[in-house]
Amino acid sequence: MAASRYEQALKAVYSACSKGPKKFKVKFVTNNSNDGVKGVIVCNNEFHALFFTPNGGCSFHNHDPQELHNLVTMDKLAHTKLDESALSGCALLMRGLKDIPTGQSFNYSTQHDPNVSAVFAKIKDTLANVGAARNKVRGASNHKEEGMLANITNQAKADIKELLAKLNYRKPAENAWNKPYNYKENNPNVPEPNDEGVSYEIALSANNLVPVSATSELWVGNARYRRDGRPQWVRFKAQLNLAWYIKVFRKGLAVIDGMLCLEHTKTFPNGLMLLKMVRQGYGFTVNTVPAVYDPVRNKLSWVNTESKAEALESGDKVPRRRRTKSELQGASDSKEEKNDLNA
Repeated sequence: MAASRYEQALKAVYSACSKGPKKFKVKFVTNNSNDGVKGVIVCNNEFHALFFTPNGGCSFHNHDPQELHNLVTMDKLAHTKLDESALSGCALLMRGLKDIPTGQSFNYSTQHDPNVSAVFAKIKDTLANVGAARNKVRGASNHKEEGMLANITNQAKADIKELLAKLNYRKPAENAWNKPYNYKENNPNVPEPNDEGVSYEIALSANNLVPVSATSELWVGNARYRRDGRPQWVRFKAQLNLAWYIKVFRKGLAVIDGMLCLEHTKTFPNGLMLLKMVRQGYGFTVNTVPAVYDPVRNKLSWVNTESKAEALESGDKVPRRRRTKSELQGASDSKEEKNDLNA
């Protein structure tokens, strides 16, 4: 493993730790406190470098952090209490960082590997302080992230309102939507359609685990009296999230040819893009269909077979880019010039 960037600063610590009594399994250097707390720990019969940042973060220079997290997770499943832990060295230290600040304790007299007891006998107070600082910083960070999330969510909602005017899905027959005077009181909590008889209802979720989707159907409303005709309109619904807003909307791909784009799947070497579009089929229902988009020609080409879609999405297949009218005209002019020179 590559040498730690703190190795020079820790040389004296390595020496002190190696010459000291065996019970001193961890050593901290508290000078340069503005930079953090440096130290070493005995792990797997080796001296491993540590560095605690002022905000409570900890770097384990001799380990893959994900590997340590996996060890801690498995240990927690088998041993719910910290004083029952079967870990040692750096892995035990990481679990202590997670558990001690939340109120768990470590029993000095626990009959385990002496390395385990010695580690926490020396670092418990330090862990508690670091844990308190970490929780404070995390709280401030979470508060800041919540504020940023609220700002981007409000911006996304405002942008989506402008997006609705660009959507253009099939409207009902002219005599279906007659704009009844008492529409709102007879159809409470149902968004009013536009003048063309289409109601675009977009929901935005700040949770990116909520999948994006879209549906559409011919909706029949309620009339005040039996003799009145029941109003009909198309009700288009879409569920979007902030990942869609960042990856699709901000790239200018949200609406193409009046249709909603749900996902930018892939960009090919020739500049073409593989998108998932909400396409209206027969009647008023919609389906999510893959399409190849040419941003130069501003044209969509539908991918009509599942095998082709899979080859484009997961394989090395690259769709052919069609030339624009100007490119074709340029090629034609170039050919004519070549013919004139050969004449």
